[in-house]
Amino acid sequence: MKNRDLYGMRQLLNSMKDKKGTKFAYAITKNLGKIGKKLEKLDELQLPSDEIQKYQKEVETKRMKLLEELVEKDKEGKPIFIKMVQKIGEDKKPLLLEDGKPDMERIVADRMDKDASFDLTDESLEKFNEIIKKVNEKKKEEFKDAFDKQTENQNNFMSLLEEDCEIELHKVKVENLPDDLNANQIEALDLLIME
Repeated sequence: MKNRDLYGMRQLLNSMKDKKGTKFAYAITKNLGKIGKKLEKLDELQLPSDEIQKYQKEVETKRMKLLEELVEKDKEGKPIFIKMVQKIGEDKKPLLLEDGKPDMERIVADRMDKDASFDLTDESLEKFNEIIKKVNEKKKEEFKDAFDKQTENQNNFMSLLEEDCEIELHKVKVENLPDDLNANQIEALDLLIME
């Protein structure tokens, strides 16, 4: 088994946590613990360093400040937010265009949320993209060592994924498997099943 296989096994075991059976649940929990310990070093290599997080925060702060300057504003000087929403017909069903895509309309939102964005003119958007590109380039140069370290970590991660790993998984007897498993799930759990 390779390290990369452990990621798939962890995902599979996590998806099985709601299955019934004490002995099966025990095996799932034990194996998740063992796999977690084996993958700890690999998981750490994927985390952004403090320096990368600082870079991200600085760029995001600059981006938000710039957006506030360039965004369309209402009479009170507050930013205007827009949402793209699908048009609904008289029969309360979503309307579609001839190509089958949703017929969308732009509406003003009362606040910023996950579906809303700032309202920018084409000229403001172009200026925003231009400035942010320069900010990114400047900040990436400033944080060059951190990016080099991140690249090194990613390369180490990719090579560690291909290494063989020794792990003794906790097995479960066939009679202790939950009754609601399908053939695909049983096949995926094959390494854990004791005949």
